[in-house]
Amino acid sequence: MSCAEIASVYSNTTFKKFVNVYQTQFLDFKASGLGDYLRGSFMMLQLLRTLKKYTGVQVEFDMDLRNHPMSKFLICDPNLERPRSYPALGNFHIDSLLVKQDENDIAYQHIVRETVRYFNKIQQPTFFAYCCKDLVYDEMLDSERELIRSRLQPTPEMETYITDSLTRLGVTGAYTTIHIRMDDAVCFPHAVGSSQATLNTQLLDDLVAAVRSKVEEGKTYVLVSSSTRVKEALTGGNILSLPTAICHIGQNQEPTDDEVRDTLLDFYLMSRSAEILAFSTYQRTGFSLECSNIYKIPYSMTQVEDKEETARREEQRKQFEAMMRRY
Repeated sequence: MSCAEIASVYSNTTFKKFVNVYQTQFLDFKASGLGDYLRGSFMMLQLLRTLKKYTGVQVEFDMDLRNHPMSKFLICDPNLERPRSYPALGNFHIDSLLVKQDENDIAYQHIVRETVRYFNKIQQPTFFAYCCKDLVYDEMLDSERELIRSRLQPTPEMETYITDSLTRLGVTGAYTTIHIRMDDAVCFPHAVGSSQATLNTQLLDDLVAAVRSKVEEGKTYVLVSSSTRVKEALTGGNILSLPTAICHIGQNQEPTDDEVRDTLLDFYLMSRSAEILAFSTYQRTGFSLECSNIYKIPYSMTQVEDKEETARREEQRKQFEAMMRRY
C-alpha cells in the first residue's frame, strides 16, 4: 500500500491545532527535562508536516509553557488558548522511530499510518498534550527552528541577567560552551527516579581528563554543569564559569526561582556560543543537544564511563542471575 493510500482514510475536519504543553506535573507522571520537551516539539512538527504532505491538511502547532515556573523568565503569549484543565493533561502516545523519508520503506509507511491513525481520533479543534518523543526524521526545517526559538525568548529582565552574566565571566568575543551533565543522583538527589550513582574520584578524574583533551589554547570556554564539584575541578585558565543555583527543570519537586532562572541561564549561554562540547555519563544529554539543534550550533558529545557504577551494575546482574538459577 502506498503512503497516499494509507493517508486516504484521514477524515478529521475538527482538529486544527496541536499545543505542546510543558509543566512540572501531568495527570500520571512528572515531566521530563527541557531537552525532552524541545525534542518532542521538533518531533510533533515533523508529524504535522507528514500529515500535510499526504492529506493536504494544515494543522497549526504551538508551545505552551505558561504553567511551568520557567514562564516567569520567558515572553509568553497571553492570548494563546488555554486547556480546560492543566492537571488533566497527559502524555502524547504514538510509536516513534527514526526513519528515512522513503515511501517504499515499511518503517516510513508505519510513521505515516501512525500519524493518520492518531490525529484522526482527535475530536477537538485544539488538542493539548505533552510530547517528548524521539525524532522520526533527521531533517529539521529552519522554519521549525524559528518557531521554537520564538517561544523561548527571554524577558527583558532575563536578558539583562544573561548580559550581566557574560560580563561577570569576562567574555567579550566568541566562546565555546563546555556542558557537563552528570547522573541525576549526583546532582539532583531529591529529583524523581534517581539512580545510585555518585561523583566518585575515578569518575571526576576521568571527566577532567576528557575535557582537558578537547580544550585548545587561545580559545575561550564557558563551563556550564549540573555539578558544582565539576565546576570547581575544571574552572581556571581559559575555562570560565559562574556559581549558579541549578535544578532539573522537569523532575525537581519544588525548584526555587533562582534555580529555574540559573538553569535557563545555562541554556541561553549555550545558545549564544560558537560551539558546544558536551560530556556526560549518559549516552546523550538533551539539554545541550536540542539547544544546538534549535540554534544550529556545532555540537559534539563525549560519553564518560562511570566505572564504579558499571561495576556495581555488573555485580547486581551477577547476583540476579545467581538468584534465578536457584529457582
